[in-house]
Amino acid sequence: MEHIKLYAAISRAVQARKTCLDTHDLQGMEKHTETLVRLEKLLPHGAKIDLAESRLEKLVFNTAFRVTEHSVVVTPSLAFDFHLRVSGQNPGNVKALLATAFREGLQKLVENPLDSGKDVL
Repeated sequence: MEHIKLYAAISRAVQARKTCLDTHDLQGMEKHTETLVRLEKLLPHGAKIDLAESRLEKLVFNTAFRVTEHSVVVTPSLAFDFHLRVSGQNPGNVKALLATAFREGLQKLVENPLDSGKDVL
């Protein structure tokens, strides 16, 4: 089983889900949605994947920290794997805390859920 970084697994599953949606493959779309739900559990701070905004080259996560809500946007970088931007209020420099948690969390290795046609984590 191939291992890839969490952000890559999410990006691939988002794209696979979108392809199934575009081709009206409801069974495939369900399978990839279930994969994304499992991958979501590996995200920091109870973050949720924004499936309406995420795509192959851009991932959007919604999260909250105490009383503030935030979006975390991840885009590719040729030099550094990805760029990460955190939106929302910044009491107590919470955006830096979230950025660190997401940078570390998204770099974790997971089993490729699309490897060999299996949907395994």
